[in-house]
Amino acid sequence: MGRVAGKVAIITGGATGIGRAIAELLATEGAQVVITDVNIDAGKSAAREIGNQAVFKAHDVADESAWIKIIAEVVSQSGGIDILVNNAGIGSPNVRPEDADMAQWRRVQSVNLEGTFLGCKHCLPAMESSNGGSIINISSVAAFVPTAGDLVYGASKAAVLQLTRSLALHCAQGNSNIRVNSIHPGAIRTKGVENRRSAEILRQVERSIPIGRMGEPDDIAYAALYLASDESKYVTGLALVVDGGYVLAPAPPGAPEN
Repeated sequence: MGRVAGKVAIITGGATGIGRAIAELLATEGAQVVITDVNIDAGKSAAREIGNQAVFKAHDVADESAWIKIIAEVVSQSGGIDILVNNAGIGSPNVRPEDADMAQWRRVQSVNLEGTFLGCKHCLPAMESSNGGSIINISSVAAFVPTAGDLVYGASKAAVLQLTRSLALHCAQGNSNIRVNSIHPGAIRTKGVENRRSAEILRQVERSIPIGRMGEPDDIAYAALYLASDESKYVTGLALVVDGGYVLAPAPPGAPEN
């Protein structure tokens, strides 16, 4: 208990799934959490169920003006920002490259990559003006393991990995005491994944994972807790893979993204 006591954390896409698990765990460990999401009803419900340690703010991460507003509100209300978890993301349908829809491509990149970049861009000054902080970007094993039909999503998550590394180096060289790391979930059993994939596809995925099962949202939340806490004060630029050994084996067709 208390591993992030007194810290202020923003978790994007925190209304459901992995984001909500992270918000719940950080609050349990003493942080004041700000859940942001485009899903207003689920976001309000999450904050209410977590309790006094949480608030919800409606937020489209692809909108730069929304980021400016959110950061200003959190700094004004809480005095600063210690932790940013860029978790918000969307998937994409499997397509052949020649059939890819450019509007879909731009939407996926705008949320997964640009939304992550904007969070970093606007949180950095707030963290620099205090005692530093921890930025955690949620990427995916898709950054390492390509699948033939999932190039749109995979490209966005690979870009998040390189963005994380570049920002980590920038912050370290600037002596800002800001650490930037990424987490790369494998197949995680969330309601969203279960709704998008058939039971047979999920069984195929589980058979492909060396550890023999899909992960749970709290598997990612515990990784985020470590990176958010002072226990990882000497860790930056890390790509933390949490996948049950998934990257060690070929991905089956239709493998769920995170």
